Amino acid sequence: MTTPQSPLFPHHLEAQSAHLPAHLPFARYAHVSDLQHKFWQASRAEIEPFARDFGALFEFWGTPDYIWPPYPLYAWSRIWEYPFVHRIIAGIPKKSTILDIGSATTFLPFYLANQYSSTVAGIDPDPYHLHHFTACAHEVQKRLAVKHLPLPVQTRGDALPYPDAFFDIAYSVSVIEHIPDPLPTMREMVRVLKPGGTLILTLDVNYPFGTQAGGLSQSALQALLQTLSKELGIEIPLPEAPLADDVLLLHNSPMRNFSIPKIPASYYLRQPKAAQNLVLSKLRKIVGNAPRSESAENLAVVAIVVQKP
Repeated sequence: MTTPQSPLFPHHLEAQSAHLPAHLPFARYAHVSDLQHKFWQASRAEIEPFARDFGALFEFWGTPDYIWPPYPLYAWSRIWEYPFVHRIIAGIPKKSTILDIGSATTFLPFYLANQYSSTVAGIDPDPYHLHHFTACAHEVQKRLAVKHLPLPVQTRGDALPYPDAFFDIAYSVSVIEHIPDPLPTMREMVRVLKPGGTLILTLDVNYPFGTQAGGLSQSALQALLQTLSKELGIEIPLPEAPLADDVLLLHNSPMRNFSIPKIPASYYLRQPKAAQNLVLSKLRKIVGNAPRSESAENLAVVAIVVQKP
């Protein structure tokens, strides 16, 4: 296997983008300090207005059966992941066809389709996917004056209904770790990617490795990277462990520094599980020694960006 040095950004930007992959392949932990970098801040500023407007539409399509935060951009890890994925996609010259694995009904595929006039396929196996995605698309088009909409496709990631070399970009945001066996999905994402196309992944990993958390173990992450390396014919090593005080975790995430739009009571009336989580969260703040969820506390984020030869 070889390790090609494929430039992702123009040379005049490389010196300014130390926190972004100037060359591929790229595998790296999310750092707290990244969020102070001007590229992260600029990327968040670009997508934030649409994300907030999109979230304000949730009461038109939310139901008790569909649990999803209306403003996912402000989740502890997503404030890093969404700007990262957007910045990478924005820097790719050709993006006429984009694949989102595990999209659910979130703002990003809608933003990308409209911003770049791209054909964006949102893949999700959830039985409510088509209903909620389509209902939301109607409201987004009507209320946000969106001209280009993504396409909802309800299917499994390990059996994509697309021919070989179909997409310019394939990405997934914090989904891979929730798939019982993610390797077939990885192979499918590589299969449908065009030569020269870009694969972008963000995923939760157990931190430190050895803890019982809700992310990938070290062996699972290694197996995923080995599968990608084999499918692409390049070598993708395990990311280096960051300094402990800089790795992005739930307890040090700056998500509380952001002004999150107030969620009306109607949202919690429609989504009782979300109401339950809110009550537990407030109790945790009141009772400081309440036991915390290890699956949430011991998670870190790894980002992977590779280019198909």
